[in-house]
Amino acid sequence: MLNQSLKVFLISLKIGAFTFGGGYAMIPVFQNEYCTKRKLIDENEITDLFALAQSLPGVLAVNSSMLIGYKVTGLAGAFAAALGIILPSLAAMCAVALLYTNFIDNAYVAGALRGMSAAVVALLLTTVLNLRKRAVGEGFIGWIMAGVTLAVCILFPSLNFIWLIISGAIIGLIIMSIQKRRDIND
Repeated sequence: MLNQSLKVFLISLKIGAFTFGGGYAMIPVFQNEYCTKRKLIDENEITDLFALAQSLPGVLAVNSSMLIGYKVTGLAGAFAAALGIILPSLAAMCAVALLYTNFIDNAYVAGALRGMSAAVVALLLTTVLNLRKRAVGEGFIGWIMAGVTLAVCILFPSLNFIWLIISGAIIGLIIMSIQKRRDIND
């Protein structure tokens, strides 16, 4: 168990150190590290854990890593994953706080930040494409829900996302109950 917790810590440390852009940008990296490379958790479980992590208060990256760590090795894994994901950001924030005023006007720093921002957009698009099939499904209804949610986000950018999540859950429950009734009647 200690060996597995150390492995979870090192994976989380790597993800925290080399992934920029926050929790959503980390999702494909989590999938690659835990599902593809090490087979510690399967794709469906990790998708469910990401959905759960989004519904919890707090930072998505920390919530996701803790839930994955817990799934892999229990409470020790959750603690190890949280520590691993937080340490690189903590170290970077301390360094930035100390050096910020010295480098804020530097053109190279501004260029590096602009380049990282562009890379984050690509990572987010990759996440959307990877999660699309499991999250939306192949059915017409899933695509309509995703399209309506996207339209609402564009038209009402200040709308609190929690209302979208709650609405999606309610609509999903309604659709599921309708499908179950159809299956029973058939």
